[in-house]
Amino acid sequence: MNETFSNKLDNLPEFPGVYIMRNLSGRIIYVGKASSLKSRVRSYFIDTEKSLKNSLLVKTIKNIDYILTTNVKEALILEESLIKRFQPKYNILWKDDKRYPFIKITNEKFPAIIISRRKKPDGGKYFGPYPDVIDMKNTLKLAIKNFGLRPCRYNLEKRKKECLYYFIKKCQAPCIGKISEKEYSYFVGNAIMFLSGKNQKLLESLEKKMADAKKKLQFEEAAKLRNIIFAIKNTLEKINIKEITLKDILINADRDAYLNDLSKLLGKKTVGRIEGFDISNISGKFAVGSMVVFTDGKPDKNEYRKFRIKTVNKIDDFAMTAEIIKRRFCGTLAKTTIPNLIIIDGGLGQLNAAKNELEKCFDTEKIPKIIAIAKKNEKLFFPESSKPIVLSKNSLALNLIKYVRDESHRFAISYHKLLRKRRLHR
Repeated sequence: MNETFSNKLDNLPEFPGVYIMRNLSGRIIYVGKASSLKSRVRSYFIDTEKSLKNSLLVKTIKNIDYILTTNVKEALILEESLIKRFQPKYNILWKDDKRYPFIKITNEKFPAIIISRRKKPDGGKYFGPYPDVIDMKNTLKLAIKNFGLRPCRYNLEKRKKECLYYFIKKCQAPCIGKISEKEYSYFVGNAIMFLSGKNQKLLESLEKKMADAKKKLQFEEAAKLRNIIFAIKNTLEKINIKEITLKDILINADRDAYLNDLSKLLGKKTVGRIEGFDISNISGKFAVGSMVVFTDGKPDKNEYRKFRIKTVNKIDDFAMTAEIIKRRFCGTLAKTTIPNLIIIDGGLGQLNAAKNELEKCFDTEKIPKIIAIAKKNEKLFFPESSKPIVLSKNSLALNLIKYVRDESHRFAISYHKLLRKRRLHR
Protein backbone atom coordinates (compact mmCIF):
# COMPACT_ATOMS: atom_id res chain seq x y z
CA MET A 1 0.00 0.00 0.00
CA ASN A 2 1.63 3.26 -1.08
CA GLU A 3 1.89 6.23 1.28
CA THR A 4 -0.52 8.48 -0.65
CA PHE A 5 -3.28 5.88 -0.66
CA SER A 6 -2.61 5.02 3.00
CA ASN A 7 -3.16 8.70 3.86
CA LYS A 8 -6.48 8.65 1.99
CA LEU A 9 -7.60 5.70 4.12
CA ASP A 10 -6.39 7.41 7.31
CA ASN A 11 -8.57 10.43 6.48
CA LEU A 12 -11.77 8.39 6.36
CA PRO A 13 -14.18 9.22 9.22
CA GLU A 14 -14.57 6.85 12.17
CA PHE A 15 -18.36 7.08 12.00
CA PRO A 16 -21.16 4.79 10.81
CA GLY A 17 -22.03 4.86 7.15
CA VAL A 18 -22.28 3.11 3.82
CA TYR A 19 -19.43 2.75 1.32
CA ILE A 20 -19.99 2.37 -2.42
CA MET A 21 -17.28 0.77 -4.57
CA ARG A 22 -17.11 1.37 -8.33
CA ASN A 23 -15.06 -0.09 -11.14
CA LEU A 24 -13.16 1.76 -13.86
CA SER A 25 -16.31 2.39 -15.93
CA GLY A 26 -18.16 3.90 -12.95
CA ARG A 27 -20.47 0.96 -12.29
CA ILE A 28 -21.33 0.21 -8.67
CA ILE A 29 -19.83 -3.22 -7.95
CA TYR A 30 -20.23 -3.44 -4.17
CA VAL A 31 -22.14 -1.71 -1.38
CA GLY A 32 -21.33 -2.26 2.28
CA LYS A 33 -22.14 -0.82 5.71
CA ALA A 34 -19.84 -0.08 8.63
CA SER A 35 -19.94 1.09 12.21
CA SER A 36 -16.59 2.76 11.45
CA LEU A 37 -16.00 3.60 7.79
CA LYS A 38 -12.28 4.08 8.39
CA SER A 39 -11.73 0.65 9.93
CA ARG A 40 -13.97 -1.24 7.54
CA VAL A 41 -12.73 0.25 4.28
CA ARG A 42 -9.11 0.04 5.40
CA SER A 43 -9.49 -3.68 6.15
CA TYR A 44 -9.94 -4.42 2.43
CA PHE A 45 -6.38 -3.24 1.74
CA ILE A 46 -4.48 -4.88 4.59
CA ASP A 47 -2.82 -8.09 3.40
CA THR A 48 -3.16 -9.89 6.72
CA GLU A 49 -6.92 -9.27 6.81
CA LYS A 50 -7.77 -10.03 3.18
CA SER A 51 -10.01 -12.95 2.41
CA LEU A 52 -10.02 -14.37 -1.10
CA LYS A 53 -13.31 -12.58 -1.57
CA ASN A 54 -11.87 -9.21 -0.61
CA SER A 55 -8.68 -9.60 -2.62
CA LEU A 56 -10.77 -10.30 -5.71
CA LEU A 57 -12.86 -7.19 -5.10
CA VAL A 58 -9.85 -4.93 -4.49
CA LYS A 59 -8.41 -5.74 -7.94
CA THR A 60 -11.54 -4.26 -9.53
CA ILE A 61 -12.09 -1.10 -7.44
CA LYS A 62 -11.35 2.30 -8.99
CA ASN A 63 -13.43 4.66 -6.82
CA ILE A 64 -14.86 4.50 -3.32
CA ASP A 65 -17.66 6.83 -2.24
CA TYR A 66 -19.16 6.92 1.22
CA ILE A 67 -22.23 8.32 2.94
CA LEU A 68 -22.27 9.13 6.65
CA THR A 69 -25.29 7.98 8.66
CA THR A 70 -26.52 8.77 12.15
CA ASN A 71 -26.13 5.20 13.40
CA VAL A 72 -25.51 1.61 12.31
CA LYS A 73 -29.22 0.84 11.94
CA GLU A 74 -29.62 3.70 9.48
CA ALA A 75 -26.57 2.40 7.59
CA LEU A 76 -28.14 -1.06 7.38
CA ILE A 77 -31.38 0.33 5.94
CA LEU A 78 -29.50 2.48 3.41
CA GLU A 79 -27.26 -0.44 2.41
CA GLU A 80 -30.28 -2.68 1.76
CA SER A 81 -32.04 -0.03 -0.33
CA LEU A 82 -28.93 0.61 -2.45
CA ILE A 83 -28.33 -3.09 -3.07
CA LYS A 84 -31.96 -3.51 -4.06
CA ARG A 85 -31.79 -0.58 -6.47
CA PHE A 86 -28.41 -1.16 -8.10
CA GLN A 87 -27.94 -4.94 -7.78
CA PRO A 88 -24.10 -4.65 -7.51
CA LYS A 89 -22.53 -7.75 -8.99
CA TYR A 90 -20.36 -8.64 -5.98
CA ASN A 91 -23.24 -8.30 -3.51
CA ILE A 92 -25.28 -10.63 -5.70
CA LEU A 93 -22.35 -12.95 -6.38
CA TRP A 94 -21.62 -13.65 -2.76
CA LYS A 95 -25.16 -14.79 -2.09
CA ASP A 96 -24.65 -17.56 -4.63
CA ASP A 97 -21.18 -17.99 -6.06
CA LYS A 98 -21.64 -21.35 -7.80
CA ARG A 99 -22.25 -19.92 -11.28
CA TYR A 100 -18.96 -18.08 -11.68
CA PRO A 101 -15.50 -19.41 -12.66
CA PHE A 102 -12.46 -19.81 -10.43
CA ILE A 103 -8.75 -19.76 -11.13
CA LYS A 104 -7.36 -23.06 -9.89
CA ILE A 105 -3.81 -24.17 -9.08
CA THR A 106 -3.87 -27.95 -9.24
CA ASN A 107 -2.55 -30.32 -6.56
CA GLU A 108 0.33 -31.97 -8.44
CA LYS A 109 4.12 -32.27 -8.40
CA PHE A 110 4.23 -29.47 -10.98
CA PRO A 111 0.86 -27.71 -10.53
CA ALA A 112 -1.00 -26.28 -13.50
CA ILE A 113 -2.94 -23.01 -13.43
CA ILE A 114 -6.35 -23.36 -15.08
CA ILE A 115 -9.95 -22.15 -15.12
CA SER A 116 -12.46 -24.20 -13.13
CA ARG A 117 -16.23 -23.81 -13.10
CA ARG A 118 -16.63 -25.65 -9.81
CA LYS A 119 -14.80 -25.66 -6.53
CA LYS A 120 -14.04 -29.27 -5.59
CA PRO A 121 -12.41 -30.82 -2.49
CA ASP A 122 -9.48 -32.13 -4.57
CA GLY A 123 -6.56 -30.46 -2.79
CA GLY A 124 -6.22 -27.73 -5.40
CA LYS A 125 -6.16 -24.05 -4.51
CA TYR A 126 -9.09 -21.99 -5.83
CA PHE A 127 -9.22 -18.23 -6.29
CA GLY A 128 -12.44 -16.38 -6.98
CA PRO A 129 -15.16 -16.78 -7.94
CA TYR A 130 -14.93 -14.16 -10.71
CA PRO A 131 -18.25 -12.63 -11.84
CA ASP A 132 -16.43 -10.75 -14.59
CA VAL A 133 -14.89 -13.30 -16.96
CA ILE A 134 -12.73 -10.65 -18.64
CA ASP A 135 -11.22 -9.69 -15.27
CA MET A 136 -10.59 -13.35 -14.57
CA LYS A 137 -8.87 -13.99 -17.91
CA ASN A 138 -6.67 -10.90 -17.54
CA THR A 139 -5.63 -12.02 -14.06
CA LEU A 140 -4.90 -15.52 -15.33
CA LYS A 141 -2.79 -14.18 -18.22
CA LEU A 142 -0.78 -12.04 -15.81
CA ALA A 143 -0.17 -14.99 -13.47
CA ILE A 144 0.95 -17.25 -16.33
CA LYS A 145 3.20 -14.60 -17.85
CA ASN A 146 4.90 -13.57 -14.61
CA PHE A 147 5.18 -16.85 -12.72
CA GLY A 148 5.54 -19.39 -15.51
CA LEU A 149 3.04 -21.93 -14.17
CA ARG A 150 2.00 -24.37 -16.85
CA PRO A 151 -1.43 -23.68 -18.39
CA CYS A 152 -1.66 -27.16 -19.95
CA ARG A 153 -3.39 -30.32 -18.70
CA TYR A 154 -0.97 -32.81 -20.23
CA ASN A 155 0.13 -35.92 -18.37
CA LEU A 156 3.72 -34.85 -17.65
CA GLU A 157 5.00 -38.40 -17.21
CA LYS A 158 4.19 -39.13 -20.87
CA ARG A 159 5.67 -35.95 -22.34
CA LYS A 160 8.99 -36.33 -24.17
CA LYS A 161 9.44 -32.85 -25.59
CA GLU A 162 8.37 -29.25 -24.99
CA CYS A 163 4.95 -28.11 -26.14
CA LEU A 164 4.03 -24.80 -27.78
CA TYR A 165 3.57 -23.06 -24.40
CA TYR A 166 7.31 -23.31 -23.74
CA PHE A 167 8.26 -21.71 -27.05
CA ILE A 168 5.85 -18.79 -26.57
CA LYS A 169 7.24 -18.34 -23.04
CA LYS A 170 4.06 -19.28 -21.19
CA CYS A 171 5.56 -22.32 -19.46
CA GLN A 172 8.94 -23.35 -18.03
CA ALA A 173 8.66 -26.93 -19.37
CA PRO A 174 8.80 -28.92 -16.11
CA CYS A 175 7.67 -31.91 -18.17
CA ILE A 176 11.19 -32.38 -19.60
CA GLY A 177 13.19 -31.12 -16.64
CA LYS A 178 13.80 -27.52 -17.76
CA ILE A 179 13.05 -26.43 -14.17
CA SER A 180 13.46 -28.29 -10.87
CA GLU A 181 10.58 -29.05 -8.53
CA LYS A 182 12.08 -26.71 -5.90
CA GLU A 183 12.37 -23.79 -8.34
CA TYR A 184 8.89 -24.42 -9.67
CA SER A 185 7.47 -24.48 -6.11
CA TYR A 186 8.90 -21.01 -5.56
CA PHE A 187 6.93 -19.65 -8.51
CA VAL A 188 3.80 -21.49 -7.36
CA GLY A 189 4.11 -19.78 -3.96
CA ASN A 190 4.46 -16.38 -5.64
CA ALA A 191 1.41 -17.02 -7.84
CA ILE A 192 -0.62 -17.98 -4.76
CA MET A 193 0.38 -14.75 -3.00
CA PHE A 194 -0.52 -12.74 -6.10
CA LEU A 195 -3.93 -14.39 -6.54
CA SER A 196 -4.63 -14.05 -2.80
CA GLY A 197 -4.06 -10.30 -3.00
CA LYS A 198 -0.96 -10.38 -0.76
CA ASN A 199 0.87 -8.08 -3.13
CA GLN A 200 2.98 -6.22 -0.58
CA LYS A 201 4.37 -9.43 0.86
CA LEU A 202 5.01 -10.74 -2.64
CA LEU A 203 6.79 -7.56 -3.72
CA GLU A 204 9.07 -7.65 -0.66
CA SER A 205 9.98 -11.27 -1.43
CA LEU A 206 10.67 -10.57 -5.11
CA GLU A 207 12.71 -7.44 -4.38
CA LYS A 208 14.86 -9.40 -1.90
CA LYS A 209 15.41 -12.16 -4.45
CA MET A 210 16.26 -9.58 -7.15
CA ALA A 211 18.86 -7.97 -4.85
CA ASP A 212 20.41 -11.39 -4.17
CA ALA A 213 20.56 -12.11 -7.90
CA LYS A 214 22.39 -8.85 -8.52
CA LYS A 215 24.93 -9.65 -5.80
CA LYS A 216 25.61 -13.00 -7.44
CA LEU A 217 25.92 -11.22 -10.82
CA GLN A 218 22.90 -13.15 -12.13
CA PHE A 219 21.74 -10.20 -14.21
CA GLU A 220 19.38 -12.12 -16.46
CA GLU A 221 17.53 -13.49 -13.44
CA ALA A 222 17.50 -10.03 -11.81
CA ALA A 223 16.03 -8.48 -14.97
CA LYS A 224 13.31 -11.14 -15.06
CA LEU A 225 12.38 -10.44 -11.44
CA ARG A 226 12.44 -6.68 -12.10
CA ASN A 227 9.90 -7.14 -14.90
CA ILE A 228 7.63 -9.19 -12.65
CA ILE A 229 7.81 -6.53 -9.92
CA PHE A 230 6.95 -3.80 -12.42
CA ALA A 231 3.98 -5.78 -13.80
CA ILE A 232 2.55 -6.36 -10.32
CA LYS A 233 2.93 -2.72 -9.31
CA ASN A 234 1.28 -1.70 -12.57
CA THR A 235 -1.83 -3.73 -11.73
CA LEU A 236 -2.36 -1.94 -8.42
CA GLU A 237 -4.73 0.80 -9.62
CA LYS A 238 -4.93 4.10 -7.77
CA ILE A 239 -8.26 4.28 -5.94
CA ASN A 240 -10.10 7.56 -5.34
CA ILE A 241 -12.02 8.02 -2.10
CA LYS A 242 -14.51 10.79 -1.35
CA GLU A 243 -17.64 11.59 0.65
CA ILE A 244 -20.88 11.97 -1.28
CA THR A 245 -24.58 12.44 -0.54
CA LEU A 246 -27.33 9.96 -1.34
CA LYS A 247 -28.27 12.10 -4.35
CA ASP A 248 -24.68 11.98 -5.65
CA ILE A 249 -24.73 8.18 -5.92
CA LEU A 250 -26.54 8.33 -9.24
CA ILE A 251 -24.06 10.65 -10.93
CA ASN A 252 -20.54 10.90 -9.57
CA ALA A 253 -17.22 12.03 -10.98
CA ASP A 254 -17.51 9.40 -13.72
CA ARG A 255 -20.37 11.28 -15.39
CA ASP A 256 -18.98 10.59 -18.85
CA ALA A 257 -19.45 6.86 -18.31
CA TYR A 258 -23.19 7.38 -17.74
CA LEU A 259 -23.52 9.59 -20.79
CA ASN A 260 -21.57 7.18 -23.00
CA ASP A 261 -23.74 4.28 -21.88
CA LEU A 262 -26.89 6.29 -22.59
CA SER A 263 -25.56 7.33 -26.01
CA LYS A 264 -25.01 3.67 -26.91
CA LEU A 265 -28.53 2.77 -25.81
CA LEU A 266 -30.05 5.53 -27.94
CA GLY A 267 -27.69 5.18 -30.89
CA LYS A 268 -26.75 8.85 -30.63
CA LYS A 269 -23.30 10.42 -30.68
CA THR A 270 -24.02 12.82 -27.83
CA VAL A 271 -26.71 13.41 -25.24
CA GLY A 272 -25.69 16.89 -24.12
CA ARG A 273 -29.15 18.16 -23.13
CA ILE A 274 -31.84 15.99 -21.56
CA GLU A 275 -35.31 17.22 -20.58
CA GLY A 276 -37.52 15.28 -18.18
CA PHE A 277 -41.29 15.79 -17.80
CA ASP A 278 -43.78 14.70 -15.14
CA ILE A 279 -47.33 15.40 -13.95
CA SER A 280 -48.61 15.76 -10.38
CA ASN A 281 -52.21 16.11 -9.18
CA ILE A 282 -54.76 14.78 -6.69
CA SER A 283 -57.91 13.56 -8.42
CA GLY A 284 -57.27 16.08 -11.17
CA LYS A 285 -57.00 19.01 -8.75
CA PHE A 286 -53.99 21.31 -8.39
CA ALA A 287 -52.67 19.64 -11.55
CA VAL A 288 -49.17 20.72 -12.51
CA GLY A 289 -46.38 19.65 -14.82
CA SER A 290 -42.65 19.90 -14.50
CA MET A 291 -39.70 20.15 -16.87
CA VAL A 292 -36.18 19.53 -15.60
CA VAL A 293 -33.04 19.94 -17.67
CA PHE A 294 -29.75 18.04 -17.43
CA THR A 295 -26.76 19.46 -19.28
CA ASP A 296 -23.85 17.04 -19.75
CA GLY A 297 -25.36 14.76 -17.12
CA LYS A 298 -25.82 17.45 -14.43
CA PRO A 299 -29.04 19.13 -13.29
CA ASP A 300 -29.26 22.61 -14.84
CA LYS A 301 -31.73 24.24 -12.45
CA ASN A 302 -31.73 27.60 -14.21
CA GLU A 303 -33.44 25.83 -17.11
CA TYR A 304 -36.16 24.15 -15.03
CA ARG A 305 -39.78 25.11 -15.82
CA LYS A 306 -43.10 24.42 -14.11
CA PHE A 307 -46.56 24.39 -15.66
CA ARG A 308 -49.97 24.95 -14.14
CA ILE A 309 -52.31 22.71 -16.14
CA LYS A 310 -54.89 24.91 -17.89
CA THR A 311 -56.85 22.79 -20.39
CA VAL A 312 -57.58 19.60 -18.43
CA ASN A 313 -60.11 19.57 -15.55
CA LYS A 314 -60.28 15.85 -14.84
CA ILE A 315 -58.02 12.89 -14.10
CA ASP A 316 -56.25 12.45 -17.41
CA ASP A 317 -52.48 12.12 -17.24
CA PHE A 318 -52.26 11.57 -20.99
CA ALA A 319 -53.97 14.87 -21.81
CA MET A 320 -51.93 16.70 -19.15
CA THR A 321 -48.71 15.29 -20.60
CA ALA A 322 -49.79 16.41 -24.06
CA GLU A 323 -50.48 19.93 -22.77
CA ILE A 324 -47.06 20.49 -21.21
CA ILE A 325 -45.26 19.06 -24.25
CA LYS A 326 -47.27 21.35 -26.51
CA ARG A 327 -46.51 24.39 -24.36
CA ARG A 328 -42.81 23.52 -24.25
CA PHE A 329 -42.27 22.80 -27.95
CA CYS A 330 -45.05 24.70 -29.74
CA GLY A 331 -45.55 27.66 -27.41
CA THR A 332 -43.43 30.48 -26.03
CA LEU A 333 -40.67 28.09 -24.93
CA ALA A 334 -40.19 26.71 -28.43
CA LYS A 335 -37.18 28.97 -29.03
CA THR A 336 -35.35 27.35 -26.10
CA THR A 337 -32.58 24.91 -27.04
CA ILE A 338 -34.01 21.64 -28.35
CA PRO A 339 -32.93 18.64 -26.24
CA ASN A 340 -31.08 15.57 -27.48
CA LEU A 341 -33.43 13.44 -25.40
CA ILE A 342 -36.87 13.81 -23.82
CA ILE A 343 -37.75 11.57 -20.88
CA ILE A 344 -41.39 11.15 -19.89
CA ASP A 345 -42.35 9.79 -16.47
CA GLY A 346 -44.93 7.17 -17.39
CA GLY A 347 -45.74 4.34 -19.74
CA LEU A 348 -46.76 3.82 -23.33
CA GLY A 349 -49.86 6.05 -23.00
CA GLN A 350 -47.89 9.07 -21.78
CA LEU A 351 -45.23 8.42 -24.44
CA ASN A 352 -47.77 8.37 -27.28
CA ALA A 353 -49.49 11.50 -25.99
CA ALA A 354 -46.18 13.37 -25.95
CA LYS A 355 -45.12 11.98 -29.33
CA ASN A 356 -48.38 13.09 -30.97
CA GLU A 357 -47.78 16.67 -29.84
CA LEU A 358 -44.17 16.62 -31.01
CA GLU A 359 -45.32 15.56 -34.48
CA LYS A 360 -47.45 18.72 -34.64
CA CYS A 361 -44.52 20.93 -33.63
CA PHE A 362 -41.69 19.49 -35.74
CA ASP A 363 -41.00 18.08 -39.15
CA THR A 364 -40.63 14.30 -38.85
CA GLU A 365 -36.86 14.27 -39.25
CA LYS A 366 -36.41 16.98 -36.58
CA ILE A 367 -38.43 15.36 -33.77
CA PRO A 368 -36.18 14.95 -30.70
CA LYS A 369 -35.49 11.47 -29.37
CA ILE A 370 -38.13 10.59 -26.77
CA ILE A 371 -38.57 7.71 -24.31
CA ALA A 372 -40.76 6.98 -21.30
CA ILE A 373 -39.88 5.16 -18.09
CA ALA A 374 -42.54 3.41 -16.00
CA LYS A 375 -41.99 3.04 -12.27
CA LYS A 376 -43.09 -0.60 -12.25
CA ASN A 377 -39.99 -2.68 -13.04
CA GLU A 378 -38.37 0.47 -14.52
CA LYS A 379 -39.59 -0.45 -18.01
CA LEU A 380 -38.38 1.75 -20.87
CA PHE A 381 -40.73 2.53 -23.76
CA PHE A 382 -39.59 3.70 -27.19
CA PRO A 383 -41.80 5.11 -29.98
CA GLU A 384 -40.54 2.43 -32.36
CA SER A 385 -42.10 -0.45 -30.38
CA SER A 386 -45.03 -1.13 -28.10
CA LYS A 387 -42.92 -3.64 -26.17
CA PRO A 388 -40.81 -2.18 -23.36
CA ILE A 389 -37.23 -3.13 -22.59
CA VAL A 390 -35.88 -3.81 -19.11
CA LEU A 391 -32.23 -3.03 -18.44
CA SER A 392 -30.03 -4.34 -15.64
CA LYS A 393 -30.55 -2.38 -12.44
CA ASN A 394 -26.84 -1.64 -12.50
CA SER A 395 -27.00 -0.16 -16.02
CA LEU A 396 -25.42 3.30 -16.10
CA ALA A 397 -27.85 4.41 -18.81
CA LEU A 398 -30.85 3.26 -16.77
CA ASN A 399 -29.65 5.00 -13.62
CA LEU A 400 -29.12 8.28 -15.46
CA ILE A 401 -32.64 8.00 -16.92
CA LYS A 402 -34.02 7.25 -13.45
CA TYR A 403 -32.14 10.21 -12.02
CA VAL A 404 -33.79 12.55 -14.54
CA ARG A 405 -37.17 10.90 -13.96
CA ASP A 406 -36.89 11.18 -10.18
CA GLU A 407 -35.80 14.81 -10.38
CA SER A 408 -38.75 15.72 -12.61
CA HIS A 409 -41.06 13.90 -10.20
CA ARG A 410 -39.57 15.75 -7.21
CA PHE A 411 -39.92 19.11 -8.96
CA ALA A 412 -43.56 18.42 -9.94
CA ILE A 413 -44.47 17.27 -6.43
CA SER A 414 -42.87 20.34 -4.83
CA TYR A 415 -44.87 22.69 -7.09
CA HIS A 416 -48.08 20.74 -6.48
CA LYS A 417 -47.56 20.96 -2.69
CA LEU A 418 -46.86 24.68 -2.98
CA LEU A 419 -50.19 25.28 -4.74
CA ARG A 420 -52.08 23.25 -2.13
CA LYS A 421 -50.37 25.15 0.67
CA ARG A 422 -51.29 28.49 -0.86
CA ARG A 423 -54.92 27.38 -1.19
CA LEU A 424 -55.07 26.35 2.47
CA HIS A 425 -53.76 29.73 3.62
CA ARG A 426 -56.33 31.76 1.72
